[in-house]
Amino acid sequence: MKSLIFFFFLLFTCQMQAQFFIKGKVIDSETHQPLERATVTLTRDSSSTIYKYDLTDPKGCFSFSVSENNTWTVHVTYLGYQKESQPVQKGKGMTFQLKPEAISLKEVEIKGGRIYGRQDTVKYDLSRFTSGKEQNIKEALKRLPGIDVNEQSGEIRYNGKAISQFTVEGMDVSGGRYNQVTENLKADAVKDAEVIEHFQPIRSLRNKMPSDKVALNLTLKPEIRSRWLLTLQAAGGYGDQMLYNGKLNALQLARERQGIYLYKADQTGKDLSTELQQLISDNQNFLTPTDVPTFINQPTFSFPLEKQRLMDNITHLASVNRLYRKNEEQQSRFTFHYLYDEQHRNQGTQEIYYYPSDTIHVAQAQDYSLYTHQAQASYNYERNGTRSFFRNLLEAHGTWGHSQENLHGNRELTQNLQTNNLQLTNQLNLLTTRKQTTSGFRSFFRYTYHPTTLQFAQVNQSLGLQQAYMDNQGYCQWKKNGMTFGITGGIQGEWLLLHQTTNFSSPQFKLYATPMWMWERNTFRLTVSANAAYLRKTNPQYTDLRISPTASLYWQFSPRWELITRAQLQQKNEEATAYYPYSYWQNYRTVASFSSHVPEFQNQLYSFYLTYKRTVHEFFWSLSGSYWNQKNQQLTHSEYRDSIFFLTTWEVPNHNRSYSLTSLLSKGFYNWNLKTSLETQLIHSEGKQAGQGSIQNYCYTQLVLTPKINWTPLSWLNTSYLASLTCNRSLIGRNNNLPALWNIRQQIYLEIGNSTYQIRLTGEHYYNQLDENHHQHVWLADAETSYIKNKWRFSMSLCNLFNQKEYRYTTYSAIQQYTSWIKMRPREILVSIQYQL
Repeated sequence: MKSLIFFFFLLFTCQMQAQFFIKGKVIDSETHQPLERATVTLTRDSSSTIYKYDLTDPKGCFSFSVSENNTWTVHVTYLGYQKESQPVQKGKGMTFQLKPEAISLKEVEIKGGRIYGRQDTVKYDLSRFTSGKEQNIKEALKRLPGIDVNEQSGEIRYNGKAISQFTVEGMDVSGGRYNQVTENLKADAVKDAEVIEHFQPIRSLRNKMPSDKVALNLTLKPEIRSRWLLTLQAAGGYGDQMLYNGKLNALQLARERQGIYLYKADQTGKDLSTELQQLISDNQNFLTPTDVPTFINQPTFSFPLEKQRLMDNITHLASVNRLYRKNEEQQSRFTFHYLYDEQHRNQGTQEIYYYPSDTIHVAQAQDYSLYTHQAQASYNYERNGTRSFFRNLLEAHGTWGHSQENLHGNRELTQNLQTNNLQLTNQLNLLTTRKQTTSGFRSFFRYTYHPTTLQFAQVNQSLGLQQAYMDNQGYCQWKKNGMTFGITGGIQGEWLLLHQTTNFSSPQFKLYATPMWMWERNTFRLTVSANAAYLRKTNPQYTDLRISPTASLYWQFSPRWELITRAQLQQKNEEATAYYPYSYWQNYRTVASFSSHVPEFQNQLYSFYLTYKRTVHEFFWSLSGSYWNQKNQQLTHSEYRDSIFFLTTWEVPNHNRSYSLTSLLSKGFYNWNLKTSLETQLIHSEGKQAGQGSIQNYCYTQLVLTPKINWTPLSWLNTSYLASLTCNRSLIGRNNNLPALWNIRQQIYLEIGNSTYQIRLTGEHYYNQLDENHHQHVWLADAETSYIKNKWRFSMSLCNLFNQKEYRYTTYSAIQQYTSWIKMRPREILVSIQYQL
């Protein structure tokens, strides 16, 4: 027995001796200051394959635990410095003294470090772009060349491509809802903004699986890290009623743990729901599920004006985000959000439907109210190692909405619509990597309960939907002879139950497999795959076997030029809304009664994305385009009678096609503190539409020009200019060539002041062609003055100084023409006080 114990003790001791630590420090060779977040990689023997990966801590230190039976080499890279490599000597600490690079090599820093890039990373020194008067980081990001922030949604794009991950200090505390960070984080708390192209979020796939994703990371100032950032604001005012808004924010953005705690209340028209919008849906290789069929939706509205000028509201938002990082590989995140939103609008439309045998005019005005409760909760656990990856995301969503429309015009009635939606989802991704192979398993599960109740006149309709959906998939990839091969296989199942007056059940399952081949040579990559699927539905009886091939090409001509192209053939069938066999009301004026035959269609998709950048010269340009062609065997026929649209199915072969072309040019001028950009978008679509017993062709074209200028000529003056010039044109059938209509929006913004006194002035002009002979000019102006004393900010603002009452605009859609109007919020005054720590 003693011998056995001694044997195990000896074995354990040998195992312990077989491991040792590699420790080191990275410093600047001139200043001897530690370099934080330098990239440290470890390779084994003479191989170039990365064995481990790390980032230096605030003291410039790193460490690895490795086996002593190999020869190890450590490589260190850092933006603006020369790369350095050293062999590991057991028992000795390592010191890397990196030398700054002062030449332009792959866009290395010059011009004092305002913006520079190396390899796949572009870094912005925010102190060189901001004036110090920005109220949040969102305003600062708008000043950066190559970065575009959507004025309405807050979505961030880099060189024309939407970012796929947004982090602070390398951590995603918001779970893709990064408006919660950009709207509430102070601009002066951020030191740098880093854009990482070809970002691979899964560490074990870096240098194994290429990526076309773009990530944005914010680096905080050292004195801000681990501190609580608090903001307390309260405001009151008057328009045609008493007004208020307020907020309490608490942010902690350390490297070990991060948290965002928010409470906001508003009655000034601001849309707080944008802070809950999921701007990034997938950043770590989850499965993409099919959408939940939706039969009846709450009415939505869209106008070129900001919602804050159009919407009477009472909104309350509470949000908790908490992220814990156990070590460099493991982290967990918990989020909870609650939104109460009450909206009131007075609006109307004048609609014209062009049919071969008749032209139909419909006019309707409405007083609209919408009451919404929305709750979301999620828990995410992640282990992101150098050889394996595991992530599980559990989410629960609940939305309760009730709307009331008092309608006047063609029909006089009141419509009440109640829509509830409860959803539970779980997503899992597990993978492991070895030298030449990668294998993994992905899973997605979703349960949805979505009842709706529609009431108007003599109609009282209830429609209940339940869906259980799952997708389980295994995959494996391996490299051989310089090529990558892969195979993916899985099973997908769906159970759908609809209850109206009778039950309708539609279960289905799908078996699929996708072989993949990739050939990569330096800056050139070609990928080909084909998805083969067997689909079986039991109600209605339907079986399908389909193959959908895809080919993509990536080519980097030089460090400045990059091209991505993609071609895909999809064979699909429509969701349950297209073959539900019973009639139902979609709203007070639309009845749907479709065929029970499962519609099939075939899509051809072609796209390209071309980019050029001169980081040193702050020049960025992208050109993207797409072509879409769809062939199907059915058309939706619309017949208008007795003030009601009746939708039915026609079995008619047809095809639709569209193409789009988008160019985005961004140029910064360092010496002038100037950023300019111009986005140009052309969209063209054509197809067939069935209505009033006949079929006709339609052709629709839209051109949009969006110039932007941001200029800080003096330390006390900041100006910006934004415009949107939209031209719509439509050709319907042979006889209805609708005139080109221009909708033009221009906005000028002036900010004057210093660290104590500030004045903000905004002027907007809208020009809208309503038809060939009528147009409208709308002039808007706002003003705000602020006094700042230490951590206190006192402000007074005036909105809609000219007291504009109404806004109108016209747009085209297929065979329709819409002229919409909406009542605007009146002139309002608001006084606020803010404390910020």
